[in-house]
Amino acid sequence: MPVQKRSAQFKAVVAFYKPNSDGSAIEKEELGVMPGEIVLAPIGDGGFGYDPIFKPTGFEQTLAQLPPGVKDEVSHRGIAFRAITPFLLSNL
Repeated sequence: MPVQKRSAQFKAVVAFYKPNSDGSAIEKEELGVMPGEIVLAPIGDGGFGYDPIFKPTGFEQTLAQLPPGVKDEVSHRGIAFRAITPFLLSNL
């Protein structure tokens, strides 16, 4: 597949739902997106699943090559959880 057609992205949604005693509810969801590309061959031995074949935008390494802290910063799950954290802190 040509390099220009190898773009990919991972998405995660974090949702919060808390019913109130009056029948209403507090609801919130946040989306995390990690854009990148699929490399031509697996690189790196860290991580699992798609980590050796996915290179996040702005990096020269695949997820399997990145240190865990960096991977957490750019991951779609981490982005979604960090986005909902202020809401959780103010509503719990």
